[in-house]
Amino acid sequence: MKNILAFTILLAILLSSCEKLEFKNDIEGSWKIELISGGQNNLVAPNYDHLQFKNSNYIILRDESTIEKGSYSLNKFDDSNYYKWYIHFNVDYNHDPTLTFDNSCNFFIDLISNDTLILSQKDIADGMSYYYTKY
Repeated sequence: MKNILAFTILLAILLSSCEKLEFKNDIEGSWKIELISGGQNNLVAPNYDHLQFKNSNYIILRDESTIEKGSYSLNKFDDSNYYKWYIHFNVDYNHDPTLTFDNSCNFFIDLISNDTLILSQKDIADGMSYYYTKY
């Protein structure tokens, strides 16, 4: 119950302090993982510190060590009712496959502001959402 309350408060603060901006493919840079939610457990402790995007490549770091890297592509999802951007990760190196992303996972992108990024699993009914802040 405490986890749900903490998540609700954090989400309310993030949403109330940020204005909705149109997504402009501007995800390059360094992002700090703040929260992972969803799935059956509701809240999950992040097992890495940072996610970096640069020149269509990404790196996931824990304690300044690379635990995963690869390339990514941005794609537009269009079902005639709405469109939304999503990201597909192509993993080249993964220190521990249970830690982060895999090649079969796509994530919808919600760029709430220039300093907040939310990635939500695209093709999974009870998927995970990853909340980041830019630094």
